[in-house]
Order: sequence, then structure tokens, then C-alpha cells
Amino acid sequence: MAKIKSSLEIALERARALGGVDRAEEEAEEGRRQGAILARKLLAGDMAPRDLAAGIADLPSAGQNPARLAGAEMLLQGLFEKPGLALSGLREMAEGTGAASAADRLGQAMQAMAKAEAALRETLAGDLARLLAIAGISGSAMRANPLAHPAYKERLQKTLADLTPDLEEAKAAYLKALGEL
Repeated sequence: MAKIKSSLEIALERARALGGVDRAEEEAEEGRRQGAILARKLLAGDMAPRDLAAGIADLPSAGQNPARLAGAEMLLQGLFEKPGLALSGLREMAEGTGAASAADRLGQAMQAMAKAEAALRETLAGDLARLLAIAGISGSAMRANPLAHPAYKERLQKTLADLTPDLEEAKAAYLKALGEL
């Protein structure tokens, strides 16, 4: 049965036939593609972080760094949806390199955001409990839901906006350190 070729493979074959792409460029492009695929698998829970790093290490040397960068960009996009998986993948890719401290800084920035969000929820839950007590609602079954607070979304956006510059700086430092490998 004939192999179905991707549009990338077809384009690379044409470029090779015209003499426009050398082997290193081809390996780099394939590395970018594989890095993004591996990162998506990690975020989907289909792969362990160590397997991501191993998959990148198995690529030809010219494709490894492009794969790391493409994978890192994908994981950075997934930081808020799957923070645990994304951070562990970013740390694993940086293990034993100059990017390890940048990965730690990313973790610290995400931890600061999580702490700020938890503190906000605690504050708003206290506010709601006081309002309910004033209205005469009390008892052991009463639980204040901070997500139901009318100002929750607005205050959360403000809280996270104050911490976003630190996270963006950490992301940029990570990509820079990874790119220098």
C-alpha cells in the first residue's frame, strides 16, 4: 500500500528537487513539527514528560533544538489549561541545561498566580459569609461560594493582570535560554 505523504513532505521533496532545501533545513523543519506533536500529546495526557524529552533526543541533531522550541511554545500556550503537565514538560526539556533556572522561574510565576487566585477566593468567600450572616443566613450547611461573588471575574482579572508581566518575562527568558542550547 502506498504511503500517504503530508503536504510538508511533498513541499520538501519539491524544494529538494529544485535544490532549495538542504538536509539540515529539512531536519529542522521536521524537528519543529515533531516537537509540536510531542507537546500536544503531553498536554492531552497521552505521554509522560520524560517521554517528551526522550522523543526530542531521538531526533537528528539538527532537529532537536527546533523541536524543543516548538514544543516549548505549545506547552507555554497550554500553561493555564494544563499547568501541571505543561510545567513538567517544560522542566523536563530544560533538565540539565541553562534553561533549567528559567523553567524554575516559570514555575514560580505560575505558583504566584495560583496563590493570588486562592487568596482572592478566600477573601471573597469571607465577604459573602459576612453578607449572608447579615441577612440572617447561617448554619453549618451554609457555604459561601467565591465564584458566585458579583465582583469575582473583575477582581480575578485585575489580580492576574498585576502578575502577568512577571509570567511573560519568565516565558521570554525560558524561550531565549532554550534557543541558546
